[in-house]
Amino acid sequence: MKPENYVGEATLTVKPSAPVKPVKPMNAANDGPVKTDRCNCWREFKALKVPYARTHDMETIYAFGGNHVCAISELFPDFDADETDPENYEFATTDAILAQWREAGTQIFFRLGEHSQDFAKQFVQRPKDNAKWARICERVIRHYNEGWADGFRWDIDYWEVWNEPDNQFFEPDRSRDPLWSGTPEQYYDLYAVTARTLKEAFPALKVGGYGTSRLHEKYQPFFRGFL
Repeated sequence: MKPENYVGEATLTVKPSAPVKPVKPMNAANDGPVKTDRCNCWREFKALKVPYARTHDMETIYAFGGNHVCAISELFPDFDADETDPENYEFATTDAILAQWREAGTQIFFRLGEHSQDFAKQFVQRPKDNAKWARICERVIRHYNEGWADGFRWDIDYWEVWNEPDNQFFEPDRSRDPLWSGTPEQYYDLYAVTARTLKEAFPALKVGGYGTSRLHEKYQPFFRGFL
């Protein structure tokens, strides 16, 4: 019996004697290691020569420093505060984590968004002000790429706007969705505002979104609506 998301089969033929060009590295990862007493596979991770690691799901691993590490709600805890004031941001834990990834030779694929494991799902509610949320993301980028707020110049290219807002969008009970409690249209609006804001501020960056759950038939309406 084939799984629900089965899409087909392919045949791969390998000819080791034939000259070929270098193969593009495909061993990118979701998250990376952190040197702690509870979890330390940093040396093994470095040995893999992982080209990129993505910041989604860091919030769910307490060994990495907290329930909302790397999330916008962690980096800017009080949404009503002044987003232009560096004092209103909390970068320290996320900085330390991402620095270890870079020390392992891995570049960062930064997901701008949330992942809530709490019962109230308070952090996956759509932002009450899309434009301000986008401006907060802009400051986060300036911290990591332009040195703002005692930051860095890491030249992070890839910035993704949210992860899996399509996760359970087809369920009438929105409380089941751990990643986006709004409607598809509300996500489209957030993405449009954020992408335009970031591309205007940083034309050379790769602003992407969204990280889809999967693209089989059940999820196609969200994807086509996004396009």
